Amino acid sequence: MDLGRLIRFITERETSVEDVRAFMARLRERAPEAIATVGRGELSDRERILLSIAERAGAAELAPAPGGALSVHLTGRGSPREAHAAIKAAKDRGWESYRSIERFITRATCRRRQILDHFGDRGAGAPSGRCCDVCDPDAVLARALELASHGARTRTRGAANRSGRGARAAGGAADAVPAEPVDEAQFERLRSWRRERAQGKPAYTVAANATLEEVLRRRPRTLDELGRIRGVGPAFCSAHGAALLSELERLVDMRT
Repeated sequence: MDLGRLIRFITERETSVEDVRAFMARLRERAPEAIATVGRGELSDRERILLSIAERAGAAELAPAPGGALSVHLTGRGSPREAHAAIKAAKDRGWESYRSIERFITRATCRRRQILDHFGDRGAGAPSGRCCDVCDPDAVLARALELASHGARTRTRGAANRSGRGARAAGGAADAVPAEPVDEAQFERLRSWRRERAQGKPAYTVAANATLEEVLRRRPRTLDELGRIRGVGPAFCSAHGAALLSELERLVDMRT
């Protein structure tokens, strides 16, 4: 099962011990002799996970069968406590896989080093060429991303102005409400703050322009409020959250 399917399995439908029992009961109906043979591709993703949980709980013993099939011995035993622990472990593994990808994307540290550490390789990275986008930023790409983001903000402000004029002419509200434009001077202050936090690395490794704009619109006062903003994750809050909240307080002081 790939990561996307596992995350959907975890988030869309809670699995319980009763689900495992019901699945094992279906297997027992088709195999009164307590030995079932499951062909390759016969089980769905969900059923394979239920079978894995049943094995961990002691309700099933698995062994390879001819033709790539799987032999399932229904033991008639099983511990609900072990099943519950296996369900929790499966959820924890799924979320940790998700968070490891999130950390890889959001951390402003060497991508190569992160991969080596993930697989337990403590040796030096020793790249034979360009290391990664953090250690060896591509200036052309960084500039292209910056220009694209600036163009998007310009189009958003233009759409907001046109929408406002159209709504006034029609005597009603526009069908779609565009994003509220932000104070340009304050946005530039946050961009300067972001460059300092990047410490010579590409600014987008800290936060995207759209994220900074949403921060200015919502004005979070706590790390919890900050974490609810799209584009802000636990890694960002840990590395930059307190500093960003302090910067927002300074912007408020400037206005007053």
